[in-house]
Amino acid sequence: KGDRIGRLLRDPKEGDFWEADHILPVEEGGGESDMSNLQTLCVPCHADKTRRQAQSSKERKRQAAAKGTADLRSFFAGKA
Repeated sequence: KGDRIGRLLRDPKEGDFWEADHILPVEEGGGESDMSNLQTLCVPCHADKTRRQAQSSKERKRQAAAKGTADLRSFFAGKA
């Protein structure tokens, strides 16, 4: 993150500083392009937010896939 900020300060270009961001992520129903769900974030902050959301999404999907499955340890318990 520090290097990105350094580059922005050393060699700024149009479009480097701000990006549009959905307040409520598209994946969670925020896909409308309505202005009430948009905000501007600096590029490094937007990248951090996107990374955190991707991690959360991955964890939610993992938990949903595991829901209702049994722990294999209980299946094999007492069979030794």
